[in-house]
Amino acid sequence: MKERINRNIGYFIIIYIIILIVCFGFTKGYALIDHYNMFNKGYVRYAIEEFFKDGRIFSGIYILIANLLKVKIQHLYIFSIIIGIGIVVFNILYFKEIIKNQNDSSKNWQWIVLSLITVFNWTCINNMNYIEFPIIALSIFLYMYSAKKFVIDKNIKLSLLAMTFAIFCYQGTLSTYFSTIVLFSILKHEKFKETLKDIGKGYLLGLIPIIINFIFIRIYGNIINLSTRTNLNFEKIMYNLKELKTVIEKIVVYSTFALPKYVFLIFIAIIIVIAVLFIKKDKNIVLKIVIISLINVISCIPIIIIFYKNDVNIPARLLWSIGAIIGMCLIILYSEIKSINWKVIIIYLSIAYMIFQLYGMNHLIYRMKLGNEIDKSICKQLEELRLKIKEEDNIDIEKIIIKEEFTRKWITGKIQQFKLYTIIYSNFSFTYTYI
Repeated sequence: MKERINRNIGYFIIIYIIILIVCFGFTKGYALIDHYNMFNKGYVRYAIEEFFKDGRIFSGIYILIANLLKVKIQHLYIFSIIIGIGIVVFNILYFKEIIKNQNDSSKNWQWIVLSLITVFNWTCINNMNYIEFPIIALSIFLYMYSAKKFVIDKNIKLSLLAMTFAIFCYQGTLSTYFSTIVLFSILKHEKFKETLKDIGKGYLLGLIPIIINFIFIRIYGNIINLSTRTNLNFEKIMYNLKELKTVIEKIVVYSTFALPKYVFLIFIAIIIVIAVLFIKKDKNIVLKIVIISLINVISCIPIIIIFYKNDVNIPARLLWSIGAIIGMCLIILYSEIKSINWKVIIIYLSIAYMIFQLYGMNHLIYRMKLGNEIDKSICKQLEELRLKIKEEDNIDIEKIIIKEEFTRKWITGKIQQFKLYTIIYSNFSFTYTYI
């Protein structure tokens, strides 16, 4: 037991360092529009008008504690990254223990690689943009814990309790529960009927906390007269349904720019080829791969319909289950295929995908931080211009309005999209662009 604990502590430190290196850019701080809103409103007002309004009670409590401790926003963000990564690593090791035990395996690092690419998939970088990152990471743990308690331990009460806490942490990662229910059921049961029974019952159980959260949001919004995310209208739902095909295509081709183009599709194709090669020996392998892939996509669709707001790119934080498809499919292959040589090939594939994923995440963080630097430069220019106008024209500008539009230009054989900003103040205005 002691040896096992020491070994897991060692794994924790190694994985933490790897993720910290990949995400090191965030440890210097990051500016997001939510952070500006939090700065303008203050912790208390933001908790009441944003987090509590959206049924994210624990995120609200998190910043209220920061308010009591008088922690500045920029410092809270850095603290959140450090703590959040720790929770992510714990999630990876927790998930590893579940899938390892379901396979009665004594191996460790192979399951760690498979767990890392599943739990810390390319969608997780988007979670790190936010101050409530530790709460989002905690929600992923609670959803996995709830699925494990229901499928493996058969403890419905604890499963329901964990699911309820999870959804009041963050609803955007809700697909985690539905996809892990399926994976754990596939790994546990040999008979397909038993798997279907677990999935059906688990899904019905999962509806209870969703309804509770929905009711809370509606009541709270009405009490303090705030509109909420549950205020869906028919037009928005129909528009999002029409856009669904385009949104899914963007996700699988570009992986919200956290993976090189087509990498996601290439690995899906490789997995299908391997599964088909074993179809004569075990027809269920292909079936399991198809089921886990379809359900992981379907699990994200309700969240996309509710939260998609005609953005250029859908927020990756809503797509955890889609990001986990490759990892879960490789776990099924590794569990089902008995050939040692093929197991080695699957692990090499997993390592290759992990490298693509970590590289893509690091590159995306660099681009995000570059956007911060551009914004910082623009603010500096505006401040210099404000002071110049005050000195030369004796006009003291107190408020600046930034009008943002999109335009397209044909450059170097491609149509590239530019952001076009118009700065308006008093009777003066100027325009600037950047990609």
